[in-house]
Amino acid sequence: MRKIRAWFAEHTIGAIISLFRNVGYWARRGRRRWGNTCNCMELLRAQVTSIDRAVKIMSEFEWHEEGTDWTPWTITVVHRFMTGAMDDCDGAAVLWVWLFRCAGHKAYLWHLRGDDGGHAVAVTRDGKYMGTNAELYQFADPDHWQAELLEKRWGGKYDFIFR
Repeated sequence: MRKIRAWFAEHTIGAIISLFRNVGYWARRGRRRWGNTCNCMELLRAQVTSIDRAVKIMSEFEWHEEGTDWTPWTITVVHRFMTGAMDDCDGAAVLWVWLFRCAGHKAYLWHLRGDDGGHAVAVTRDGKYMGTNAELYQFADPDHWQAELLEKRWGGKYDFIFR
C-alpha cells in the first residue's frame, strides 16, 4: 500500500505541483530568458560528447535540499544551473537524464523511497550508469542494477524504486 501511495503522490500530486512551480518560475522570468536558456542548452548539448564530459559539467552542480519536492523541467534546471542557483536531487536527476541523452545514452528518472524520505536519480536504460547529485556511479552488474542500487549503494536506506 505504501508503494502505491508513493507512486500516486509522485505521479499526480507531484506532477501538479511541478507544473505550477515550473510555470511560475518562467512566468517571472519571461520569454527572453527562455530563449537565452534554449541557446545555452544547444551550446551545452554540443559539448556533451561523452559520459566524461557529462561528469565534468555535473561536477559544477551544487546540491542542496529544498523544502518542497518538485521535479523541474530540464530548461528550468539548466537556467538555474547557469545563474548559479542550487537545486536538489530532483533537479540533479533531471539534468543527468538530459546529459546522458546528449552523450548518446537513453536514461530515465527514478524515485527511491524509504522510511526516512526519498531520493531521485537518473539511470541509463542499459543499467550501466547512475547519476545522483554531482556523482556518477557505475553499476557492477547492469542486469541487476536495481538490487545493487537499493542494497549496496545506500545500504538499505530505501525500500523501493519506481519511475
